[in-house]
Amino acid sequence: AERLACMESADASLLNSLTSTVPLDDTFQTDAYAPVVDNVYLKDSLMNYLYDSKKHLTPNITIMLGTNLDEGTEFMSLTPSIACNASARDFASWSNHFYGGTLGGQVPDLYSPEKLERP
Repeated sequence: AERLACMESADASLLNSLTSTVPLDDTFQTDAYAPVVDNVYLKDSLMNYLYDSKKHLTPNITIMLGTNLDEGTEFMSLTPSIACNASARDFASWSNHFYGGTLGGQVPDLYSPEKLERP
């Protein structure tokens, strides 16, 4: 309730200006963001909500939209840089630099092709 009250009392112009530098492409520096249909809070796409507002929306209610897809992207500037086409050796070096020797040595194995789940 406290968080909701805080967001409801926030200056909309300030919130809008804070998102003006949000990236709009497909890299860590310019990553796009969009609402996530999670079937909990958002049960349908925003376009469907807008097209069928009588079914989905309560009249005279102000709506604030947001998302948490890639929310950590905002903090990527705090990590060591790594190329999008980095090799396994590059990733191991990056991991050691970012996580330190003990943990950093364990991270690359978690991302080995054999361990990644695929649809």
